[in-house]
Amino acid sequence: MPAGAEQPRLWGASSGEDQRAHRALGRVQGLLGGDAVLHVRLQGGRDAVDRVHLVPFGEDVATPRDPERPWPGARPSPAPAVVPGVPPDVAVLDAAARPVVVDARLAMSGEPAVVRWPTSEDPDGPREGRTGVRTDGAGPGEAVVVDWAGPWPLAERWWGPAPRRRVHLQVLLDDGRGLLLASAQGRWTVEGVYD
Repeated sequence: MPAGAEQPRLWGASSGEDQRAHRALGRVQGLLGGDAVLHVRLQGGRDAVDRVHLVPFGEDVATPRDPERPWPGARPSPAPAVVPGVPPDVAVLDAAARPVVVDARLAMSGEPAVVRWPTSEDPDGPREGRTGVRTDGAGPGEAVVVDWAGPWPLAERWWGPAPRRRVHLQVLLDDGRGLLLASAQGRWTVEGVYD
């Protein structure tokens, strides 16, 4: 449409942009298939990844798990704004630059002080145990933990052959980012980023 042909809405009725968006998404589905355009529905679950359910655009599909039911062990609100598809690995260090580890009883070995992730200079992953970690600031690929909440241990399917045991931790970094971290099988990952 030429510029100025329609008045965009501020608080009033729509000037047609919603219908144009729906038609465009319908055309993309027609070209690529019904499962090519997905939108997110909230479902029941205990962590950020479990609560996301992808549904084909335009379909009213019931969620597999009811979000209104109780979910013991669920992470407290608010939910992270961004949930990565593949959670990146990070290293969580205490004030003495030792890795924070989770024992068999799902307890942490120390308080988190620094979060380190791979950088372009360190493509093989986070290095743990490096000395000289500054507490007044962070070097490349790391940030100082200003505040944290948790840990929230979670043991699922403990009765089966493949139990899932992990600990969640919310951290606020010195650069203003908030992260939802998870530790499972000796590995820390970023499960969500808060706005």
